[in-house]
Amino acid sequence: MIINKKKIVQIAVSKLEKVLSELKTCALQEKGKHVIKSNELFKDTAKSQLLTNFNYDKDRYVYLIRYLATEDTSDKIKKAFEDFSSKNTPKRKGITFNLSKYNKHHNSKYLYVGTSKKLKNRIKQHLGLSSSKQTYSLHLIHWFPKQIDLEIIIIKVSSENKMVFESIEQAYWDNCKPLFGKRSGL
Repeated sequence: MIINKKKIVQIAVSKLEKVLSELKTCALQEKGKHVIKSNELFKDTAKSQLLTNFNYDKDRYVYLIRYLATEDTSDKIKKAFEDFSSKNTPKRKGITFNLSKYNKHHNSKYLYVGTSKKLKNRIKQHLGLSSSKQTYSLHLIHWFPKQIDLEIIIIKVSSENKMVFESIEQAYWDNCKPLFGKRSGL
């Protein structure tokens, strides 16, 4: 059987045109902004209350994690991460944390841009409140500097098309240039 290359390209173009059409009409709705005070993140009695605001339905969301500070503290955050990361070397399986990719050349107030269908669980992993060390995430309570508050912004994308969603996430990533994580791939 000979594959008609022209037909394959035509099918791909048709799919991309559909995605482009959906992107042009796609709505982005901010569903919430959640400030996490540093004294709550590092206080054992407050940790259980941190996730009560993340009871979103099972849709897929884009989320942005950024730090709140009047002065640029990205150097302080980078140093804290580098110090923790250097000590986070594999000794035995399950002892180290799988940390999000470090984008040391980015200078941004944004720590991470991501998407999730299980938003509460994903935020729990990033904060470091999950028992799983194997999932790549920020694990913030283990290294993040104290006295720096966080904000998590939740955005609902009106499309369920995976390529539309990925394109929106990539646009946020390109715009925010987060200190951690990787750009999603299509």
